[in-house]
Amino acid sequence: MTGRQHMARTDRVALGLFAAWCLNDLEELMTMRSGSRAALRRVPAAVPVPAAVRDRGLSQEHVALAIVMMGSLMAAASALGARTRFRDPISRTVLEGFGMHGITHIAASVAARGYTSGVLTAPTVVIPFWVHARRVLRDDGAAAPSPAALAAAGALLMPIMLAVHALAHAVLGEDSAGRVPGLPVG
Repeated sequence: MTGRQHMARTDRVALGLFAAWCLNDLEELMTMRSGSRAALRRVPAAVPVPAAVRDRGLSQEHVALAIVMMGSLMAAASALGARTRFRDPISRTVLEGFGMHGITHIAASVAARGYTSGVLTAPTVVIPFWVHARRVLRDDGAAAPSPAALAAAGALLMPIMLAVHALAHAVLGEDSAGRVPGLPVG
């Protein structure tokens, strides 16, 4: 293959990473608010969740803001991956973390014994894209991620997710909490 063909394939991986993220987060945009109340009540008390959010779940405003913030990170990582052909540690770590996050969606649904936000697109979009992207990058000559790099990607999943939600709460304040009929607000 010529360099241009290699670039086209890695450019498609970069575009695909952002597109797969968009599809997964579209599902989350449509479903996270409604399932967040039950999910947040299962979070251990030692995890610092604002009381109003724990009681009432997330507002649609919070969900949308968190998705936009994460989308900015995903867009930047995808653009970096296109520029470097995923040879840089940041875009490659984001790609690996994205695939692993698909596995966590499935694990969350197994643990909840039912639907959790994002689980429909995890096995149908996220994980198949991840496997395909890794194959394309391998065929393009990119080294497979080391076990340490995979561990780093996995270790970054939760802190990044928590940071995005904490920032959304910092911006929205009490508007981060959902509205539940019959429950007082505030």
